Amino acid sequence: MMLKKNTIAIIGRPNVGKSTLFNRLVGHRISIVHEESGVTRDRVQTRCESNGLLFNLVDTGGVDLREKDSLHQQVREQVREALKEASLLLFTVDVQEGITSLDREVARWVRESGKKVFLVVNKVDNLNEELAAREFHQLGFEPVVMISATHGRGISELMDFVEEILEKPEKSDENKDQKVIPVVDAIKVSVVGKPNVGKSTLINHLFGKKRLIVDDAPGTTRDAVDVEIEIGGRPFVFVDTAGMRKRKQVRRGPETFSVMRALNSIRRADLSVLVLDGASGVSAQDVRILDEIRRGMKGCVLALNKWDLVKEAPEKEFSKMLVSRWKFLEIYPMIFCSALTGFRIENLIQKIIQVYDNARVRISEDDLDKFIHRAIEFRQPPSEQGHVPRFFSMTQDGVTPPQFSIQVNQANFVKESYRFFLEREFRKKFGFEGVPIQFTYKSKIKNQKSK
Repeated sequence: MMLKKNTIAIIGRPNVGKSTLFNRLVGHRISIVHEESGVTRDRVQTRCESNGLLFNLVDTGGVDLREKDSLHQQVREQVREALKEASLLLFTVDVQEGITSLDREVARWVRESGKKVFLVVNKVDNLNEELAAREFHQLGFEPVVMISATHGRGISELMDFVEEILEKPEKSDENKDQKVIPVVDAIKVSVVGKPNVGKSTLINHLFGKKRLIVDDAPGTTRDAVDVEIEIGGRPFVFVDTAGMRKRKQVRRGPETFSVMRALNSIRRADLSVLVLDGASGVSAQDVRILDEIRRGMKGCVLALNKWDLVKEAPEKEFSKMLVSRWKFLEIYPMIFCSALTGFRIENLIQKIIQVYDNARVRISEDDLDKFIHRAIEFRQPPSEQGHVPRFFSMTQDGVTPPQFSIQVNQANFVKESYRFFLEREFRKKFGFEGVPIQFTYKSKIKNQKSK
């Protein structure tokens, strides 16, 4: 693993305030913060800027060497990867609990990494706690910075130390005005679905190694984790999200926040991949999640995962069965795949790119006018209360999602059934697979002098 320049990892045992510190440095909530121990599991990473200096900030799961189960082992493996990649470690401890045996174990890990380390003593809210923080010098790290991540105390001092060791950009006209901006041509994909359908396994396969924790227990992923991947020379950002259960089954606390993050990831992504368990079939909860994507007016690809476990199930018949049950599924591409074996994952990537491009298609005004007039010739609009709608023109107003205006004499004359007909014909003509489209019917204002 290559060391990443200006990458700062926050390390520590569970529940010392690592995610609170991460959120304080970022400036808004990215990691989930809760009193329950072990809320953060995967690495959460974001780009930050301080006084013109750029750096990557990584929040990690709490290191607990006492637990031997698979989930804790995978958390430790994620922390090891963060140690390898980071150029600076913020070893975070809790002044209110003092030095624990786990702190000493984490200190050994940190020391063996050979990386630059700042010891961050958190939850220092008053003078007595400031005096108590002095005992942490015995861990052998300098500098020791006393902070309160919750209240912001000591954060400026911490950032002063951080800025001293960050690599400065070379002075040139090219990067003189460098700003923190996302890579504009990266396709941002939110990977959503019910718990334990294979979302993290899918991203790990694309990443080429275990970037995300995968466990048989539902609810392993809690934060919405951005993973940057380049595939075929094209950059992607895949957002792994927590599994979304039925609302009445969601427990208060971290799971509530996890679901909120998953829903927010849909809104900030270019499109979503809805991962379905092909082996167990599509449920009403899967459709509810798709409804959230539709409400966000985002494109979507349906990934029917675990298809390697399905025996003698014709894909065409399966697709027809789904569409017959939920008619609106017909606009979404379905990829029958296996994240575990890699079966048809390349097809999934190609379809993601296609849906991304579909949301950005522009159609000429001439082609739109031809379409609307030919559609009317093919099927005349029905009358509404004795009034027959007259169509004049069609124009495109925008993209992502594609938006179109149709000029009619009176918009309320156009029946809902005819609107559905026009959209179906429009998709037959121009495609737009996997993408929502907006049709707005506008009443044409008559001129005083009619021709």
